[in-house]
Amino acid sequence: MSAAYSEAYFVHSYGKDPTSWAEAMAGPFANEWIAAMLEERESFRARNVYKLVPRAAAKGYKIFKPKPVFKIKLNPPNAEEPNGSLDKFKYRLVIMAFTRMLKQGIDYEEKRSSQARWESLKAIIGLAVHLDFDLVLNDIKTFFLYGKFDKNTRVFMEQPDGWDTPEKPAADWVCECIHTVYGHPAASHESQKVLNETLTKKNEFKRLAADDCVYITHSASPRLPGYAALGTHVDDILGIGDKKGLAVLHRTLKEKFEFTSVNDPACITGVQIDRNRPAKWLRLHQEDYIVDLLAEWGMADCTKADTPIDPGSARALMLIEEVGTDPKVIKRYQGLIGSLLWLLKTRPDIMFAVNLLCRFSNYATVAHLKISTRVLRYLKGTKHYGIVFQGGSDDDGILYAEADADLAGDLGTSRSTLGYYVKFGKFGAISCNSKLDRKISTSTGQAETYALAGLVRQISWVRHLFYELGFPQSKPTVVGTDNQGVLLQST
Repeated sequence: MSAAYSEAYFVHSYGKDPTSWAEAMAGPFANEWIAAMLEERESFRARNVYKLVPRAAAKGYKIFKPKPVFKIKLNPPNAEEPNGSLDKFKYRLVIMAFTRMLKQGIDYEEKRSSQARWESLKAIIGLAVHLDFDLVLNDIKTFFLYGKFDKNTRVFMEQPDGWDTPEKPAADWVCECIHTVYGHPAASHESQKVLNETLTKKNEFKRLAADDCVYITHSASPRLPGYAALGTHVDDILGIGDKKGLAVLHRTLKEKFEFTSVNDPACITGVQIDRNRPAKWLRLHQEDYIVDLLAEWGMADCTKADTPIDPGSARALMLIEEVGTDPKVIKRYQGLIGSLLWLLKTRPDIMFAVNLLCRFSNYATVAHLKISTRVLRYLKGTKHYGIVFQGGSDDDGILYAEADADLAGDLGTSRSTLGYYVKFGKFGAISCNSKLDRKISTSTGQAETYALAGLVRQISWVRHLFYELGFPQSKPTVVGTDNQGVLLQST
């Protein structure tokens, strides 16, 4: 039995996620969903998310409907559970206050919320490997319920099914939300404000200028006791540091939030982590995601390809004159591109191919779709590939970088494709990029100069990030290019 078949059977054994409370109650896991609902209701009450008011108090205001979202969460497969295991039955109550119904500046202040750049998280992970730090993932429970609405903002919601009481029936009483609720446009922004205030109010942590979702303790250096650094990704907080520094992080979060903490996590933001601490290496990969992707496209048993794209296929893509008009084909093509874009978190080796395929997203044909599946055949034979960080020597803490470009490689526009990477140590690629240049270059030297200029800007940011993390680069960053003329004019 193939791995893909086993995983598909495991998920199927629980059936589809319910779409309504009535459907959940009619299914075989009614008791589990009731327990999950009661847990969510208790979270709302513990956080004082709303207060019940007479329906007349909401006169003149829109009363939004609540919607339960059901999800059977599964743990990824491992050596002990090759088919995966059940994590939990998750009930999430959201308010149906869609952005199109509200006006920013009147109904809410701001909806934007930032998260740590993936490059920053990789830098933090690389630093943990190099200095042999602990790696901890903290997950804040019901994170969006911690945000608070402005005193001048009033948000009303109907009582959810099963939450009302005989004393205060849903027909006569409604919820006035004091704290933010999942589904409201302001929820992420307001919750992130609370997290930032919690981390910085006692001067325990300082926010970095290079990435405002990365924080460090006020210890001057990661080589001194009491150091911790963390990157926030919505309700997930990846922390590194020594025992004393991580204790400070744990204590600071505990003052405000209810959270779970996992040492040496196996997964973060959908990326799997394999760490061999005695050997001082760590690998970031997305093997399970690739297995599921191949199964979804019916290519679990496809023939492997040696490269994500070959020169002939690339040329054929650019020479297709037909403009796709079939919405089903275009949607399927865009779905594949979206899946491949998510893989770029750990697979810079397919970055050029994905960049090329993205150029045809809005008018793809069956021919485009057929050529694009070569990337899947390449992934079939390389699903275990990823980004590796190696520690143990001073050279593993140094940045290395290279840039390159072609000349007029795009046959439709005569524009060049630029690419570069920045590594922390010999293997750990922190930053990678491949893109079509905006300008038309008249020589290889000009195109590669543009690529090198983009790389230097990225190096400046990465060096500044490490400086703020308390790990400044002691040596200049060596930059590589294969064009002698560009090298001479850049020195």
